[in-house]
Amino acid sequence: FGVISYTYVDRIKRWEELNPKNDPVQSVVEVLRELGLENKRLGLELGVAMYPWKATPSEIARLRENLSKATFLDASGMIWKQRMVKTEWEISLYRRLCKILAEGFRVGLQTVKEGVTERDVQKAMWNYYISQGLEDTMMQGGIIIRGHPFGVFTPAFTGRAVDRKFARGDQLMLDGGPTLKGYHTDIQRQAVIGEPSALQKKLHKLAMVGYEAGMEIIKPGTKGKDLWRIPLEAQRKEDPSYFPSWRFT
Repeated sequence: FGVISYTYVDRIKRWEELNPKNDPVQSVVEVLRELGLENKRLGLELGVAMYPWKATPSEIARLRENLSKATFLDASGMIWKQRMVKTEWEISLYRRLCKILAEGFRVGLQTVKEGVTERDVQKAMWNYYISQGLEDTMMQGGIIIRGHPFGVFTPAFTGRAVDRKFARGDQLMLDGGPTLKGYHTDIQRQAVIGEPSALQKKLHKLAMVGYEAGMEIIKPGTKGKDLWRIPLEAQRKEDPSYFPSWRFT
């Protein structure tokens, strides 16, 4: 919907991989030839986070084969710059989505207690997201659990929720978020079943120091690198032992 509403392109041809009557690669080739671009420089989404599985390696190979006179370049850098500019429609959508996301995580955390399963927490969040109109993809089944029932560190893992029941001493991390009209969210929230340990309290305080330092500077014009650097500097000042040899570049 966003692309159709705001694109300056007046001719849109769908990429229909599941339609047996339509060869998506041939459709692209035909359009490029009609536009006189079969021997020009053509950009492809080949870089990091460009989701290359939208066009498979074999499909990209066929494009190159059918357009042998064209020069293919990686357009990822240009695309990332374009993604930085949001329309009013996108901004309003994200504002709505982020409010729903934060409230959904709150609903999930209110469910957490001894004897409750991972699926119970996930179900509570899913039901809330559906009630708010986010039924398209929701959280895609992902939830991160980190448990230290014996007071020792254990690796965090990402996977679908299971029927494991939470016990006193467990630490739960919710990571990810729902989507709306193809736009994604990703935040983290954590909870401890029972009284937090001394280490957990210390780490929470350190995290809040960094968070508050970041909130103080975030405004239009703030550089992204400063949103990373300044909170870390504040954390290092609070407790240098956690960043003994940190180097900012």
